[in-house]
Amino acid sequence: MSASRMLPQNPFAPRRASPLHNNHNTPSTRTSPRKRPRAPSPDLPTPSRPPPLPKTKNYFFKGLHPKFIREVDRTDHSKMIIWCGTPGCTTFKKRSVNRRIDGTNLYKTHYKTHHLGVPTSVEEENVLKAQGQKQTFFTPKLGQSVKQTLGQYRTTYRSKLLAFVVKNNLSFRLVEQDEFIDLIQHLNPLAPIISKTTLLRDLKKKFENGQKILKAELAEHVKIGGRFSLTTDCWTAGNYKEFAAITIHWITLDWELKSQVLDVIELKNPVHSGAYLAEGVIRATDFFDITHSIIAITHDNASVNNVLLTEFQAIALKKWEALSDELQCRRWLQFTLDEGDIRCVSHIYNLAVVAGMPLIL
Repeated sequence: MSASRMLPQNPFAPRRASPLHNNHNTPSTRTSPRKRPRAPSPDLPTPSRPPPLPKTKNYFFKGLHPKFIREVDRTDHSKMIIWCGTPGCTTFKKRSVNRRIDGTNLYKTHYKTHHLGVPTSVEEENVLKAQGQKQTFFTPKLGQSVKQTLGQYRTTYRSKLLAFVVKNNLSFRLVEQDEFIDLIQHLNPLAPIISKTTLLRDLKKKFENGQKILKAELAEHVKIGGRFSLTTDCWTAGNYKEFAAITIHWITLDWELKSQVLDVIELKNPVHSGAYLAEGVIRATDFFDITHSIIAITHDNASVNNVLLTEFQAIALKKWEALSDELQCRRWLQFTLDEGDIRCVSHIYNLAVVAGMPLIL
């Protein structure tokens, strides 16, 4: 064995090429299609990337929930697109403006007009925080509609406050209590303070408007030859005051049954005679000019109702006789005791059950 075979081989030494890999004896290696040179592509315009919008300290465009949202205008890189950041706002739509924010009068006017209650400066935000309100993304504003003005907001607030007091049978003095005022001011510092006198005036105005609407609707029904029926009932309230309610019913040309409270009369006379009750009923029907158009009255079995119906029949007949011949022919169907006296069947059943229960028990 030769000495060269006995020496250890250097692992880092370059290996001698094998005769099988001799470049002179083997053909050139085939190039992969992926590595083949491609034909030069034609020169295309490189799209320019719009520069990002610069950071700003403007109150209306800063923060996680800015008052106005802005983005780059892809069609004109020298401008940006802005719109109102309040959800549901359709007044301030998307528009293209210069990138540079020159002034804030336009943005402040938009919020002062359509989003009253939302601060428009750091000073206003600090005032709200000092009053215990946190400026959040859902800051109270002018109701659901973003198009409300200050006057519309106050009108809506007064209407909703009136409905809250009336439907819950609350005292009108509630709106002047310090605790109630503190609660409303906490929810919205810009909410107006309403006195009970103002609220009562609103109630009276709303009642008179409702009367006008009902009066016009009843007059239209009489004009086409329609007739009405009444329902009366008396009760004593929790404050020991007695009242009588009058409900009117009629059927339209479309065969739709309609009912409406005609009047609620306070019975100040301690003696509820039939003549006294008839006077209240006729006063209500005369106000709506329908006394001659009543054909039936439903009532309970109280004996005073017999006198009430007799008085009503006599007065209704006098009013019918005062009409012209043409109107008498058109309104020939009149109220009579034989056909218009209707006893309340529910009241009769109640009397029968009350009378029969002792016999069963």
